[in-house]
Amino acid sequence: MRLLKLLLFVIPVTFWAQTLDTNYFNNLKSEKITSNPDFEWRQFGPGMAGYCEQFWIHPTDVNTYYMAPDLSNTYASYDNGVTWNTIKGRDENGSFMRRVQDIQFSYQDPNLGYAIDITGDLYRSTDKGRNWVVIEDLIEGRHSELAVDPSNDDNWYIGAGDFWNVKSYHNSRTSIQPEGIIDRFIAYGHIYRSTNKGTTWTPVIVDPAHRDDLAVGVIIVDPENSNNLITATNFGLYRSTNKGMSWTSANSSDLPNNFPRDLTYHHDDSNPSNPVTTLIYLEQTHYIPSG
Repeated sequence: MRLLKLLLFVIPVTFWAQTLDTNYFNNLKSEKITSNPDFEWRQFGPGMAGYCEQFWIHPTDVNTYYMAPDLSNTYASYDNGVTWNTIKGRDENGSFMRRVQDIQFSYQDPNLGYAIDITGDLYRSTDKGRNWVVIEDLIEGRHSELAVDPSNDDNWYIGAGDFWNVKSYHNSRTSIQPEGIIDRFIAYGHIYRSTNKGTTWTPVIVDPAHRDDLAVGVIIVDPENSNNLITATNFGLYRSTNKGMSWTSANSSDLPNNFPRDLTYHHDDSNPSNPVTTLIYLEQTHYIPSG
């Protein structure tokens, strides 16, 4: 009786497997195949594919959010989180828009945005993230930070490195390994800048002493002055006063280690005659061996 039950279970499964169009599924791995109009698939939940590794809020549309789980899907909600849909190309192969590192949108044009993924590809959207096209391959490898000038969306910045990969990129201010783990698939040392809405990009070395191991974590553009930028890296804070064309160390005696883990800001323009921008900085501790 047990053998009969087993056969009844195995036979239909084997028959189903033999009817699959293996060529179609193999082609999906390497080609863009237009969806069959006879079927319409609807995603009714975030779906996830791993825990939520990244989360972004659109800068001018309070109902629009973006999230990227760690297994490479990416979702958007345009109704305050009630519904979610993937923003990856539905008919693309698996290499299109891999795990997203950062997404940023213009403060002047809510539809214009850029994204960078784990392979070093740069994407542009002109419809608030519903569709994306690859516009450039940052051939050096992975970049971890993307920023836009809040007051002028001509100015965009991309920071090299793998600063936010806390699972394998452990910054440690020690004499053995001050720069973290160096990986051949990751770019280091520079910040790309664009002054024409992302049409062209130019790399700038942040610190010549660390062109091969500096990772950028955060880039902030002064909302009141486009010339002024500050960046947090695994080798401390750096400042630019010329739209990122050159950088100098922003070390201060007020920072005991100058070893940033995160950096953000708050801009209060409630009094137009005296706007105030406040930097909020998270400093990592520094342990000194003693017995």
